[in-house]
Amino acid sequence: MSGQGHAGRGVERGDNLMVQMTRRMLGMALLVLSAVRTSAASTEDGGAFIDLLGRRTIEVLDRVGSDPEKRRQAISQLLDETVDLTLIARLCLGRHWRSASDAQRAEYVALFRANVLATLSRRMNYYTGSERFVVTSSQPAGEDTMVTSEVVYATNDPPLKIGWRVRTSGAKPTIIDVLPEGVSLVLTYRSEFDEVVGRGGMDGLLSELRARAAAKAKA
Repeated sequence: MSGQGHAGRGVERGDNLMVQMTRRMLGMALLVLSAVRTSAASTEDGGAFIDLLGRRTIEVLDRVGSDPEKRRQAISQLLDETVDLTLIARLCLGRHWRSASDAQRAEYVALFRANVLATLSRRMNYYTGSERFVVTSSQPAGEDTMVTSEVVYATNDPPLKIGWRVRTSGAKPTIIDVLPEGVSLVLTYRSEFDEVVGRGGMDGLLSELRARAAAKAKA
């Protein structure tokens, strides 16, 4: 009886251990499935977000016509709704953001936004109305989603490939980097701004951005 009692208790302990292990495995499986589903949902959300942005941009440009000021205003509104320009500006400035004063940061973000708007407005002037915007893929990139797209022309010109880094962890998706032909806007500006700040400090960069904004406004 004593041996059977020990054996019974051993079996019971073994059963309890199996139950605990099974519960842990189920818990881990649920966590993994939850992460996979969240990642898949975020990826789908990012792709759908960029697809909608492309279609909205084309629709807006069709509606406002060729008037440069109306195009600038329309693009500005779209950017405010879909792009975190303040975060992009910070990422482009890199380590120099920490050493900049509040006044320098405020002016820098305003100038950065003005330059980005001017550049996009100028590029949008080439839009003819025959282009198509197509999302070709989307995949997880850490906490973000990388979306690739193409602007397809009615001519024989090759399509323009544009990548987008979309952050989907907030209340709504937002663009935090743009990669025309695979070249990161953030990394390109960061390298350039780092060189300018290295030569003339933060005031030197602000002076450079003011000059660019003025030249683009005249153009």
